[in-house]
Amino acid sequence: INNCDFDLAGELFKMFYGPDLKDRAANMINKNLITFSQLEFGGGAMASLGDIGFIYVPTACANGSVACALHLNFHGCLMGAYMLGQTYVKHTGLNRWAENNNIIVVYPQAAAALLKENPEGCFDWWGYNDAKYATQEGTQMKVMKKIIDRISGMSSSSSAS
Repeated sequence: INNCDFDLAGELFKMFYGPDLKDRAANMINKNLITFSQLEFGGGAMASLGDIGFIYVPTACANGSVACALHLNFHGCLMGAYMLGQTYVKHTGLNRWAENNNIIVVYPQAAAALLKENPEGCFDWWGYNDAKYATQEGTQMKVMKKIIDRISGMSSSSSAS
């Protein structure tokens, strides 16, 4: 988000998707950033997840002209929409790289939950939700799997809007 003369988004994508990526787009395309309900996937207060999440769908992916990769990006503590609005999802640089490289980026949103000992809105990396937090059976991981399945076409439920 800060301009430190270092393109972390580009380095991250090159690490995951290889060094032969196309250069990032000059700007992200605002209409390609979509808000979706995390509630239908099991999000919400009981999972210490926000009611909404965001998804960036590059133009070529939206019109179905190419097969696209899927990238799930977890924000840090105190970096969710409840604190920063859309600053994180719009200014990390990921969307600019995603646009030219046909990578759909999902930005799930954690939420602060005082009763769950998560006042800073962190994703569950220490077990505040349940003992299975770091496995596929963890509360938040189950929600993420449902989101991934929907986007990848493995579910026949309604689409993100």
